[in-house]
Amino acid sequence: MQKNVPSTLSYVILIIGATLFMLFFAYNTSPLIEYFGVDSSMYLVMGKAMAQGKILYSGLFDHKGPIIFIINMLPQLFIDGTLGVWLTELFLMLISVVMIYKMANHYLDNTLSLYIPLLYVWITVTFFNGGNYTEEYSNFFCLISLYIFDKWLKNKKLTAPMVFILGLCFGIVFFMRPNNIALIVSIILFIGIYMLKKSQNEIGSAFFFGCLGLITVILPILIYHLCTGTLYDLIYATFLHNIKYCQIGAERFRLIPNGNSPQLLCLFIALGINTITMCTCYSNSEEKVGTFILLGSAVLPLAILISKHPFIYYWTLLAPLTAYSAIFLIKYSIKIKKKALPVIFLTLLLTLMGTNSFLATKIIEKKSYITEYKHSVHEMYKLIPDNEKNHCFAYNMPAMFIYEVNLNTPCKYFTMQTW
Repeated sequence: MQKNVPSTLSYVILIIGATLFMLFFAYNTSPLIEYFGVDSSMYLVMGKAMAQGKILYSGLFDHKGPIIFIINMLPQLFIDGTLGVWLTELFLMLISVVMIYKMANHYLDNTLSLYIPLLYVWITVTFFNGGNYTEEYSNFFCLISLYIFDKWLKNKKLTAPMVFILGLCFGIVFFMRPNNIALIVSIILFIGIYMLKKSQNEIGSAFFFGCLGLITVILPILIYHLCTGTLYDLIYATFLHNIKYCQIGAERFRLIPNGNSPQLLCLFIALGINTITMCTCYSNSEEKVGTFILLGSAVLPLAILISKHPFIYYWTLLAPLTAYSAIFLIKYSIKIKKKALPVIFLTLLLTLMGTNSFLATKIIEKKSYITEYKHSVHEMYKLIPDNEKNHCFAYNMPAMFIYEVNLNTPCKYFTMQTW
C-alpha cells in the first residue's frame, strides 16, 4: 500500500470504477436497465416536453427549480430516450472523481488517494435511488465549491474567478432545490468569517464577484420567465411549494428513515467518518479543517431534515463532505498507526462490497419489473382511442407510463400542484 500507483493508471482505475458503478446503480437511466424511477421519470418527461417546445411551468409543471429540467432537456435534444441523460450523469461523475482525486493527492500518495473518490462514488450510488435526482446533480456543483475551498485553504488566497464560481454554483444549486445549498453555504460562511477576522479589505471585492456569479445564473432565468409570463410559477415551484412540502410532511417527521438497512449502514459510516475526522483534526492542531467539518456536519443534516420527509436519497448530499473528511482521516491515521491502515481499508472495502452486492440483487429485480412494465404499458396504450391519446388526464398516471409511450398529455397537472 505504500507504493505509488502511477498517476495515469490511477485515472484509468477511476474511470473504469466510476463507469461500472454508474452502469449498475444509476439504473433510472442506465442503458443496462432503464428503470426510469418515480421522480426521475418526472424529470425525464419534463425534459422531453421542453425539448419538444413546451414552456416550463406553463405547458408543464413540477415543483422543482428549472435547472433539473434543463439538465434533463439538453441531452434529449440530441439523443432520444434516457441514454443522453445517463451519459450526462456519467460525465459529471467522472469529473467529480477526478476533482476528489486531485484534492486527495495533495495530502496522500497516489494509491491512498484512489480510495477517496471510490468512497465518494459508493456513498453516492448507495443513496441516490437510481440516479437523476436533484441531490446527485447538486453534489457536482458542491464538489466544485469544495475544490475551490480546498485551494483557498492551502494558500489563503481567494481570487475573483474563485469567488465568481462559488456564486455561480450557489445559484445553480439553489434553482435546482434550495435545500441542497447547505455545503456551499458552509463554505461561504467559513471563508466569510475568516475574511472578517483576517482580511476585511477583501470582503467588498469578494462580495461583488460572488454576486456577479449569482446574477449570471439568476438573470437568464428571470428574463425567460418574465417573457413567458411564468415568473410567479417559477417562484411557486422553486420556493413556495417547498415550504408547503415541509408542512405537509410534518406528521411524518423522523430523524432517520425507516427500513433501507444497507443505505442506513452507509449513512452511519459516513457520519462516523465525519465525526472521527473532526476529532482527529482538532487533536492534530488542524483546527480550520476540524471547524469546517463541524460546520458542514451541522448545516447539512439541518438542510436535509428541514423538509421533514425521511427519504434516504436526501442523504446523498453528505457524500462530498464525507469524501473530504476521509482525506484527513487517512492523512493522520498514517502518522499514528501505519500497520493498522491496511486492515482498516480492507474491512471498509469488504463492507462496501457486501452492501452493494445486496443492492445489486434489487437491481436485477428492477430490470425484470421494468421489462414486464414496458410490455404492459404498450398493450394498455393500444386500448386508448386514437382521438383521446393526447387528452389523457395525468392524475395518478405514473410518469413512467407517460415517458414510455410519449403521450402529449396536459402535463401541467402531473403532480396536481395547480389543481
